[in-house]
Amino acid sequence: MIHSRPVRAMLDDNSIREFDRLLRVRAEVGHDEAREVLIEQLHERLGLPGYVAFLTNGTDFNLTFLRTLHRGLLDLDLPDMAMEVLKEVAERTNAPADHKAFRKAELESSKRHVDRYTPRTRRRKSSSLFSVSREHAEAWIAWLREHDSAQIDEWFYTKGQSAEEVIEAGWIFEEFEALELSPSTDWISAAGTDRTWGFTLHSWEFLDPIMQAFFQERDPAHLEWAVNIAVSWSKQALRKDASGNMMWYDMALALRSPRLAGLLHAAAREGYGAERLIPLFQLARAHFDAHEAAESFVAHNNHGFYAAFGQIVLSRDLRCLPRASWARSQGEARMRLMAEQQFLPDGGHAEHSPDYHRMLLTSFQKAIEQKVINSPQIVERIRRASEALGWFVQPDGTMLQFGDSPARRMVRGKSEALSETTKFILTDGKLGKANEDNLFVMPSTGYAVVRNPQPLREGELAQSSYLAFTAGFHSRAHKHCDDLSLVWTHEGNEILIDGGRFGYGPQLPNDSPLREQGFFYDSAERQYVESVRAHNTVSVDGLNHNRRRAPYGSGLVEAVQRMNAFSVIGEVPHNEWRHRRQLHLDSCQLTLTDRLIFDDDMEHTFGLHFLLNGGFELDWADAGEARLLSRADGLSVLLSWSDQDLVLSAKKGAKSPLEGWRSKVDRKLEPALAITLSGSCESKKEITTNFTVGSQLQ
Repeated sequence: MIHSRPVRAMLDDNSIREFDRLLRVRAEVGHDEAREVLIEQLHERLGLPGYVAFLTNGTDFNLTFLRTLHRGLLDLDLPDMAMEVLKEVAERTNAPADHKAFRKAELESSKRHVDRYTPRTRRRKSSSLFSVSREHAEAWIAWLREHDSAQIDEWFYTKGQSAEEVIEAGWIFEEFEALELSPSTDWISAAGTDRTWGFTLHSWEFLDPIMQAFFQERDPAHLEWAVNIAVSWSKQALRKDASGNMMWYDMALALRSPRLAGLLHAAAREGYGAERLIPLFQLARAHFDAHEAAESFVAHNNHGFYAAFGQIVLSRDLRCLPRASWARSQGEARMRLMAEQQFLPDGGHAEHSPDYHRMLLTSFQKAIEQKVINSPQIVERIRRASEALGWFVQPDGTMLQFGDSPARRMVRGKSEALSETTKFILTDGKLGKANEDNLFVMPSTGYAVVRNPQPLREGELAQSSYLAFTAGFHSRAHKHCDDLSLVWTHEGNEILIDGGRFGYGPQLPNDSPLREQGFFYDSAERQYVESVRAHNTVSVDGLNHNRRRAPYGSGLVEAVQRMNAFSVIGEVPHNEWRHRRQLHLDSCQLTLTDRLIFDDDMEHTFGLHFLLNGGFELDWADAGEARLLSRADGLSVLLSWSDQDLVLSAKKGAKSPLEGWRSKVDRKLEPALAITLSGSCESKKEITTNFTVGSQLQ
């Protein structure tokens, strides 16, 4: 039934007529015809004011019709109004943990905006397309001298080597040998043995200490070295044979673009003439062209943010160049899409990694400070992401290791977080304000986090108990086999842990069968930390979770606090089975109830995997019960399970295959205790496991 009377009281006479017209349309046509009629009406702006008032009044209305109106609004290029309709749908369906329609519509709207620019698929490679005359170069240099950019020193930010070390001994990246840099360097083949080394080199990170020294000391020799090296690089990069390495890789292009803009501004300020800078202007034109191409904007992962950022900075700071205005508009459209795609409405990052959440959040916050981002909608979403970051910090001050996250030290003496409660956590109570909540839920992303008790004063973070639960699968990006996994720290003592990241390294061949299992990298250690065995979850038939299946979004069903106890429920689909997990945390006891539901009546094997801090040892095991001891922490944990037929196995530091390890720092493993409870079933199975922390060891 449609209740129109409360709405009518809010409207003037003209709006009442339009509202009545809308109601008649709904009454006179079926759902299949409603969309067409609505498009016609909305095109004439008929019925729209009345309908907006109708939505805000909270009256009943047919949900199918709401969705029809949403589609019509999108077709008429009214995305903001369409989003309001989707919010109404989400609220009335009472499904805050799903938001699939909301999410799809939001991204669809932003993608439509990006698609207006219809970029080419590939960058153009002919250097003749980017020729620059002396006359144009002189005009652009004059413009750069008149339009000072106060931010150019911010584009050279990497800390590490000194300028003299880079110039005299070569640039060093991680554990790789020093790379001597000069105008005669063979840039096309340099750093070709490792992708990360290669793209970092071609991002021009080596310029950072040189330019930092120039800005601080004003020694013209530093700028001269930087210009000579950049000109040498540019001449090789514009050759046709420069396409096969990392020189034009999307991230190298993205991170190099602000440095190129900064270098041109600095050189123009210092009186460099057209002959010296023509190669760099040619390179800048090639950058505009490369950014325009679709291959340079990878929207499905965090690379897209850096591509949009680099494009905006380059086009803003070099807006004297041809197509700069067009490039900036394209970059801003892409940035909006990335904000909505990378951070979901609840502020969570969509790539399954708290550390990438931190990295992207830092970048977005910096972009806001630098006026690269001005949209109020994006700023609000980043504020929510800042609130979420504080909940990813564990009691020991390190980053939660879900997905591709090292145990990065997060707590320092200062913080520029947008959220005051996050600032409090990141400074261990020195700044910001304490959080009054013990439970934080990200229903769209699929995280639930408990911190109890919350630290109220400086220095109390380390004594907190902490539990984090993950139930999200949005894409393959940084996704491990960790559906419905968790970590748990009791009163500052780690109990259940995550296997970590280990780092990346060389990729697998494209024809490797391991790629069908969702693996990209050929390191056995990397494959282990991605596997089920490195997480606190369930495997079926000895297989890892299928990361090639369709992403389910958020699998978080419920997360509530009752008095001083917490209950979290998640449910996720696998290809031939479903997993529902409920956890209940009450002080020193954690209870997990796992329900497995299969699509067939065949017999299946399963394993419940638990990974514990390496200080634990298996003391004894009996039918349905085992005791785990950590002499370093003085803890005893009693593990019990409901099905006494399950078989317990324990491994620590096993090498063939790898099991019982964790990686807190990239490229390093340290032993951890892996416990597996194995069994078999048909059709369905329910198992309850309890972890009870006992008193200190006698």
